Amino acid sequence: MDCNWLTNHHQVSLSCWARHQRYLRGLAAVSGFLTLVVVASPAFGQLRTGREQRSLYHERLVEERQSNRGNQKADRQVVPASYQQPPTANSIMEDSSTVGSGIVSESPVYESVTSEETHSGYMSGGSCGCGGSGGGLVSGGRCGCDDFADIAPTCASGCGIADGCDPFLFGGPLTTLISRMTIRAEVPLYWRRAAGPPALVSTSTLGGTGSANLLLGNTALDDSATAGFRLVLGTSLTADGRYGLLFRYWNAGKQDDTYNFDSTQFPTLTRPFRNTTTVAAGVPDSQIIAQNTATAESNGNISVQSRSEVDGVNFMLQSLLYRDRFTKVEALYGYQYLRIDEQLAINSNTNVVQDPNPFLEGTSIAVSDNFATTNTFNGVVYGLMGSREIGRLRFESTVRLGIGNMHQRANISGSTTTTSAPPTRISNTTNQGLLARNTNSIPYDNNVYTVIPEVGINAAYCIRRGLDFNVGYNYMLIPKVGQASRQINSNLAVNLSDPLTGSPDPALNYRSRNYWLNSLGLGLQWKY
Repeated sequence: MDCNWLTNHHQVSLSCWARHQRYLRGLAAVSGFLTLVVVASPAFGQLRTGREQRSLYHERLVEERQSNRGNQKADRQVVPASYQQPPTANSIMEDSSTVGSGIVSESPVYESVTSEETHSGYMSGGSCGCGGSGGGLVSGGRCGCDDFADIAPTCASGCGIADGCDPFLFGGPLTTLISRMTIRAEVPLYWRRAAGPPALVSTSTLGGTGSANLLLGNTALDDSATAGFRLVLGTSLTADGRYGLLFRYWNAGKQDDTYNFDSTQFPTLTRPFRNTTTVAAGVPDSQIIAQNTATAESNGNISVQSRSEVDGVNFMLQSLLYRDRFTKVEALYGYQYLRIDEQLAINSNTNVVQDPNPFLEGTSIAVSDNFATTNTFNGVVYGLMGSREIGRLRFESTVRLGIGNMHQRANISGSTTTTSAPPTRISNTTNQGLLARNTNSIPYDNNVYTVIPEVGINAAYCIRRGLDFNVGYNYMLIPKVGQASRQINSNLAVNLSDPLTGSPDPALNYRSRNYWLNSLGLGLQWKY
C-alpha cells in the first residue's frame, strides 16, 4: 500500500500513519545524538579529565554564549582542545584563573613533558616527588615557565608576576643563581695517616728501644677518627641544567694529642738517640730525664704533643654528558686547593736532686724540640660524576684527579734552658734542643709535581620535597707529603764544637711519603 499522502482524498491510512510516526521518532533520536556530538566535541578532552574540567568547560561555554549574544552572525569558531597528556594540577589552576579574569582561551594546549624534563639528577632531590624537575646538580622544579621554577621561580626563566615571580626580587643573574642553589652539609668522621716518629720516650738509660723499655715511638701515634665538616654548594648556569657551578669546602678536623710521662709513674725516664760521635752508624744512647740510683737522683717529666690539620677547597664547572629519566653523568673540571699542617713537639723537664758533680745539685734543665711541616697543593682537577635514582633512593659516585704543584716546607727549632740551684737561680738559654740543633734547623722549601686521586660514593634518601638525608664515603690519596714526625733524625753527635770536629748530626733529611685520608659522613641536602 502506498504510504504517501493521498492528495486526491486528503486522507491518511491508519496503518501507514503508525509506521510514519515510528519513523519520525527514530529520526529525532538520531538528530539529537548528532547534535550532542557536535556540541560536546570541543570539550571531549576536558570531559575525560573529571568533574573539574567538565565544570570549567561549562563555565567557558556560558561565557562564550553571553559574549556572542546579540551578534548571531559573528564568525567565531571553537577549536577543539589539543590533548597530548592529562593536564597537571598547575594547568587546571591556570585555566581557572584565566576564566575568572574574563579572558577566554579558545584552544588550551597541554604540552607533553619529556623524560629529561622530569629527571632529577645529582643533588636534585630525586624523582620520588621530593625533588624538583630538570635534573642537574642544583636543579629546581617547575612553576609553569621552565624546569627550575617551582622551588624558586625566577623572571630570568620566563616567569611573570602571574606565575608567582616578582621581577624586582628575581631580576638579576646573581639572584637567579641563588634561586637554583643546592646546599649539602655533612659531618664526616675522618681517618688520616698517623704520625710515625722514631723512639721518643724510653725507660732505659742505655738508649734501649725494645718493647720492654720503649714507652712512645717506632709506631703510629694516633690513628683514631676525628669529626670534620664538609659543605657543598651548587647552582645551575642554564635552565636545562646542562652547565653548573660547584663549590666544595671540607675540613678533616684538628687532631691534637698529648702524651705525658712522669717520674712518679716511671722512676726512670729517658729520651733515646743514636750517638754518632765515634761511630758513624751510631750506638744506642739516651738523655736521662729522671732516675733513682745510689749515686744520682733526679725527677722530671716528658710531654709529647702531636697536631694535624687538613682542609681543602674545590671550584668546579659541571658539564652534562648524558642524561635519561633516572641516570645522569657529568664532567667536572676546575681548581683544587689542599693544605696539610703537622707539628710534633717534645718537651722535657729535669730537676737534679743528687749528682756526683755537686755543682749540678739543685739545677733544673728544660729541653724543647719542635718539628713542623706544611704541605700546600694548588692545581687543576678533572673528574666524572654520576647518579642513579631508584624510587626515593639516589646513588651517586664521583671520581676526581687533581694535577698540580705541592709546596713542601719544614721548620725545625729547639731550645735548652738551664737554671742554676738556689739561691742564685740564674737561667741560661741556647737555641738548640736534643734532636733539633743548628745542623738541621735550616728552613726547608721545595716544590714537586704530584697527582691526587679521589673517589667518593654517596647514598641519599628523599625525606620530603627538597630535603634529602645523605650517607657518603670518600677516599683521597695524597702523594709526596712530608709529615712532621718523619723529619726527626735520631742520629746525634754529642761532641759538636766550634770549629766542628765531629759529624754534622742530626742532619736534615727531608722525607715524604703517601698520605691517605678517608671519611664516612652523614648529612642533609637542601634545595633552595
